[in-house]
Amino acid sequence: MVESDGGLVAEVMRLHGHSAQPESAQVVAVLSAMTEVVKGEQLTVTPTSLFAAAMSALEKPETQAAPGVCLAVCTVLGFTLPRVPNATLRLKFVGCAAIIIGLLERHRSDAQLCRAALLCLSQLLAALDPGHWPSAAAPWAALLSFVLDNRPKVRKRAHSGVIEVLASLQATPALAPACDAISRAASSVLPGPEAAARAAAASSNKQRSAAEAAISKAVADTLHLLGLLKGCVALMTAASTKVVVDLLFKLYPLKQHLLSRHATEVLTALCNAPSGGDKGGAGASHLSPATLAEILQVVLDAEDQLWDRKDADAVLSLTRLVEAGFLRLAKADPKLCASRLPRAFHVLVPQLCATQEGVRFGTSQCLRNLIVDCIDSDMVASAATGGSGKKQSPLVSCVAAVEAAMGPRYQESWPLVMPVVGTLLERIGELSTDGASSAAMTSGLLVGIGNILAGAQDADDDRALLDASSASASAAASAAEDALGRAMRSLGPEAVLAALPLNLDSAGTGGKGGGGGADGAAPRTWLLPLLRRHVSRARLGHWVDTLLPLARTLAARSQAASIAGQAQLSQALHVLELQLWHCLPGFASWAGDLPACYGRVVKDVAGAFQNREDLRPAVGQALRRMYLQVRRMLKSTGHTELIGPGEPLGTAADDDEGDEYGGGGGGGGARGGGDQEDELHAVPPEGYGEEEALATHAALQSFTRNWLVLMFKVFLEQAPHERGPTAAVISAVASLADAPTMAQLFRAVITKFIKIGTDAAAPVPPSDMITDGGLNPTERRCAFLELALATASGLQDGGLLSLLKAAKPGLADKEPAVQKKAYKVLAHLCEHRPDFVRSHLGDVLPSVIVGSDGALSASRRYRLRVVQPLVLMLTSPGCPELPPLRKMGSGADGADSDEDEDVDAGMDEGGGSAEVDDIVVGLVSEIVLCVKEANTKTRAVAYGLLVALAHGMEDADPQSDHIEADADGMEADDTLPPMAGGLHRLFSMVLAGLVSVTPHMQSAAVMALARLLYEFAGQLQSNVPRLLPPVLMLLRTKSREVVKSVLGFVKVCAMRMPVEMLTVQLVPILEGLLLWADDSKNKFKLKIRVVVERLARRCGFDAVAAAMPPSDSKLLTHIRKQHNRKERKRADSKAGSDDEDEDGGGDARSQRSGATGLTGRSSMGKTARPSEWGHSKVFGSDGGPDSDDGTRAAGGSRASGAGGRKGAASEAGAGGWAAKGKGRADRDGGNGPRLADGGADGDPINLLDAGASRQLSRAAARAGQRGGGEGARRGDVGEGDGGYRRDGAGKYVIGEDEEELRRPGRKGAKGGKRGRDGDDGGYASDDSDFDDLRDVADLSYAMRKEGAKSVQIGRSLANGSVGGKSVGGKSAGGKSMGGRSEGGKSAGGRSTDSAAGGRKGPVKHSGDRFKPKKSNTGGDTKGKAAVEPYAYWQFDRKMLNRRKSKQATASKSLTTVVRAAKAGAARGAKARRGGAGAGGGGKRQRTATAE
Repeated sequence: MVESDGGLVAEVMRLHGHSAQPESAQVVAVLSAMTEVVKGEQLTVTPTSLFAAAMSALEKPETQAAPGVCLAVCTVLGFTLPRVPNATLRLKFVGCAAIIIGLLERHRSDAQLCRAALLCLSQLLAALDPGHWPSAAAPWAALLSFVLDNRPKVRKRAHSGVIEVLASLQATPALAPACDAISRAASSVLPGPEAAARAAAASSNKQRSAAEAAISKAVADTLHLLGLLKGCVALMTAASTKVVVDLLFKLYPLKQHLLSRHATEVLTALCNAPSGGDKGGAGASHLSPATLAEILQVVLDAEDQLWDRKDADAVLSLTRLVEAGFLRLAKADPKLCASRLPRAFHVLVPQLCATQEGVRFGTSQCLRNLIVDCIDSDMVASAATGGSGKKQSPLVSCVAAVEAAMGPRYQESWPLVMPVVGTLLERIGELSTDGASSAAMTSGLLVGIGNILAGAQDADDDRALLDASSASASAAASAAEDALGRAMRSLGPEAVLAALPLNLDSAGTGGKGGGGGADGAAPRTWLLPLLRRHVSRARLGHWVDTLLPLARTLAARSQAASIAGQAQLSQALHVLELQLWHCLPGFASWAGDLPACYGRVVKDVAGAFQNREDLRPAVGQALRRMYLQVRRMLKSTGHTELIGPGEPLGTAADDDEGDEYGGGGGGGGARGGGDQEDELHAVPPEGYGEEEALATHAALQSFTRNWLVLMFKVFLEQAPHERGPTAAVISAVASLADAPTMAQLFRAVITKFIKIGTDAAAPVPPSDMITDGGLNPTERRCAFLELALATASGLQDGGLLSLLKAAKPGLADKEPAVQKKAYKVLAHLCEHRPDFVRSHLGDVLPSVIVGSDGALSASRRYRLRVVQPLVLMLTSPGCPELPPLRKMGSGADGADSDEDEDVDAGMDEGGGSAEVDDIVVGLVSEIVLCVKEANTKTRAVAYGLLVALAHGMEDADPQSDHIEADADGMEADDTLPPMAGGLHRLFSMVLAGLVSVTPHMQSAAVMALARLLYEFAGQLQSNVPRLLPPVLMLLRTKSREVVKSVLGFVKVCAMRMPVEMLTVQLVPILEGLLLWADDSKNKFKLKIRVVVERLARRCGFDAVAAAMPPSDSKLLTHIRKQHNRKERKRADSKAGSDDEDEDGGGDARSQRSGATGLTGRSSMGKTARPSEWGHSKVFGSDGGPDSDDGTRAAGGSRASGAGGRKGAASEAGAGGWAAKGKGRADRDGGNGPRLADGGADGDPINLLDAGASRQLSRAAARAGQRGGGEGARRGDVGEGDGGYRRDGAGKYVIGEDEEELRRPGRKGAKGGKRGRDGDDGGYASDDSDFDDLRDVADLSYAMRKEGAKSVQIGRSLANGSVGGKSVGGKSAGGKSMGGRSEGGKSAGGRSTDSAAGGRKGPVKHSGDRFKPKKSNTGGDTKGKAAVEPYAYWQFDRKMLNRRKSKQATASKSLTTVVRAAKAGAARGAKARRGGAGAGGGGKRQRTATAE
């Protein structure tokens, strides 16, 4: 095509050239014909020539008579006109407009032709010269005639044309006549509904249908015109806009919701448009501020007519109109906005108690926006001066309106009212310059908040009725606390305490909650925690003059009460004193008057820190906050000479030590008050600048030495576990101390440290032996070394060198505590003083290399923190040259190992690149080996450092820098790019561990590779084809440790790799995995099945089947069947969404093969998104991602055998997962009976369900009526008693079964010892496969592979039982479940002796009495029991474990209980409706495996 057409032909062909529609074919044909005509005239195909050809064609009568041809020509003309110069269009406007109008009149019934013609007409009008607008009167009228068309597309095209024309006429004389035409149309259309309604009312019954038709037409025309006005009202002139607005207000009295809503939307569009002064040009409204204010006044005053409280949509539309109007009015005329704003508040505030939640929320949001954008400093100043004369100031009126919303009428809406109150208080505080006036103005709001919080406190104290309103009350109290906190931050605590005094002078003397104040008011003790959390940038003098004397008074009264024997009162007063002291950090934060007040309070604060252990946290946090804030400010202003060269301990860079230096209940730690509190004190307030920081620094500096001496003494007196917060305070104070002071104090500390070591080595203890810091020399050395580390933030390089020399001997010390502290010092230097370490690398690196073999487990974590910065330093481009380190191999005892001699030989010639690489590889290998550490924290640190090291090396040497060079160097047959960049360098180092001679190192390398691949799947996925063959080769080794790691690596590949790459590698993966498919030891068999199942879900069953050997095809067939069954259940069950797998639930899967249809990055598994690494999930013995340390993920605790770790527990475990024909058995051998079919797939019923509760209540009532007979009084055990005995009073006697097992005479008690939780029942051992049963498709398949016929009679997978018998044989007390023991029935694998056995005792809870007599009958039978069949979810003591993973595992089973209620209740209801004979249901389907 010719390029001179401006792309017209190409655009037409792109839109219509590939379409099969006849209209598109006609357009292409017409365009081709027009192009040929232009070329035939020896002209160039340009937009102008095509425009001339199109108009020539439309002039012909034969063309006008053919609608199809006209449509095609107009379509081409629509593409041409925007490319034609305006001068040409203006010259031909009259003729072209006449032709288009003729087409519209002739073919008005053709919608497509009308749309195309209207587009052409609007483009012609937009190009017209505004000075010749009279010639456009007819075309403009023709365009306006279609704005009411009943055809939506035609009408929409006309609306767009009108808006386009008006936008082109902005700031021209032609705009007024064009808008007048629209206003005239509005004047004739908008009154139509009212006129038609009046006519219908006056018409007779015979004319009723015609009148209703007229009303419908009038309403439709009005709605069509309102649709036009929404887009063009902002473009119209002020005069026309006023006419339209007057007409719009006349629509509201009709009480037609649709008309009112659309009219409001037109007014909202008018208010939302920018004013002419803001932007000007197209889109700028010509509405004046006075007219806008008049519109808003009419809307607000016509409350009865416009604001229909029952119509939520109408109210919300008007609310948005008021918000938009006032926001624009505030920008155009702030004074006029201020005068009208009170009326808006008084109209909007009552909507906060509307019945519709949406109205309340929208009104709350609107009021907050009005406060922020409409209240300015002039309004606040006017309110502070009292307004003008007797008239109330606008802001005071707004405050009064909001204050009314805190009354009882709005109680349910307080959660939405409080944000409005908080925003208003914050705005007044920000703009106010007179604290007294702002306090007086907002006192009513503060008192209202106080009343709400006091009421919430009383409700908590009284423990009022726990109903649905309690949640609302809690939300209101939380919102009120937030509002009061915002007031404290903006108005200041003095204004808040003036309105809400603490009233603690007489606390505890009487009245509710500890008494009242002197004026009879109750003490507001609930204010103290709020002061601690929210006060910042306040006056320290207020705490010194008001709160400190009050704290002293409370302390004296507490002591007096203690002497008088009133312990409870003394404790309450002591707590209040502590709370007052804990307010000190907030008042000291960014305090502007700190230089003036510090000298007055420092003596009292120092005395409290020295003598009051309970006050040290508050004082320490205040000191640390003051010093750190001044340090931050001086650093930002360039006064680095006044601050220390190091970072204080416990700062954000010290995340690994956050618990140690940030704990202590807020005692000086960076995290003492929580993250929100830290954010509050992180940013300096306005007005706090360089001058204030220098003055504060001078005030602090005068007492710095005294503070350090005092804190050194306190530090040495404290217990080791209490020194962390004090060390953080010392580090912060030392960071602002002058160099001579720090040098002197540090010299004294190091001297004592050295003397302690000398005295310890002396044969006779000297007379001047140092005894500070501990009870023995080891504790003293640790204390002084920790103290020296705390001063490192203020030390220069000379002091750091002394600290390094003092710590180096400790690296080889045999005492774990000393070595740990030494590595801690070295880690701090490497992380926070890298320049010093770089300049002294020759001193640091040998000690680290030599200490590798002697590093103890206690110090391993800190040693790893040393390794990472050293590796980054050695691999950086600016790495210093290493000096000869000839004698670095000598250890503490002077013996040199062969490895050390090798290192010496490699480093004799200096630090060449090869030698540096060897050192780096050795250090990285140490990190890799630590991923196999038994210590959980050390292992977690190793993984974290490995990832951090990878990020650091990638940042230092990005892969992108090598892409271009690699692309140039690749040969034509290369299929994979070479490995380059820092990340790939680290990856290669770890990869080298695969050829290690020890299986331990090989296993660690595989685990490290898996961790890197998990974190950097996108960057490393190209290396997987190279990596998989050597890793899979390790599956042919005999080391089970290595095989276990490889299985975890393959699982990571299945989780993170793209489907396309994973599919290509299926053959070698399956070939290696299936080598161990028949080995059940260490759970390899089930682990492999889990991986195969994951591969099938990711890549599709067909792809896996093609790669799997025929001998193992049965496994995949079984997995496919169970997968399809699970998918069907999920589709049929509403609760199926909760059962989705962690990586397969959300993929778009093929209906045929199950493979994902994603490509590229999106083809990675759902787990490829950033997620938390879990070592136990990948390499643990559980074999699945949903369990931890062998605990069950789907309910119940482990069953413990009757007489040891193995035996009947295996049966209980198997029965707990899936019992064919019986439901879930008692997992704990007696944890309580369960309904065999209580829920879907045998899940227990939800006891929180209302229907279940009613059922159990009725059953309990019937049991109570029958349970008071002679047998209960006698203490006998009856069928209706649930297996429990009763005492003489008729109460149940519940025995502790574990104590019963520990009784000396108990058969099989093994001396009364119970198995450990980790090995309870034997099924948590490494040789057991029970934990993996949740991850396989079906249990029975695994049981058949083990040679068992069913769960009940199957051989224990734990390969053992009590007495050497399997589950099918005799248990400790008799036969196993399914038979009878010698002493009685077996309950869940534990036998219980009856009276016939010669011994009485508590009978275990069992659900056997609910079991039907016929084996092929499903469900439960009541039988002779006095209660209905029931089940329960037993609490797990792991819920009390502090480990989050244990808590999560223990609580997962609750999800099963709750989820089962819905499915079970629905099934039961359906069965009852279907008839009594439908129960049982024949053979029950096997339960699916747990999640």
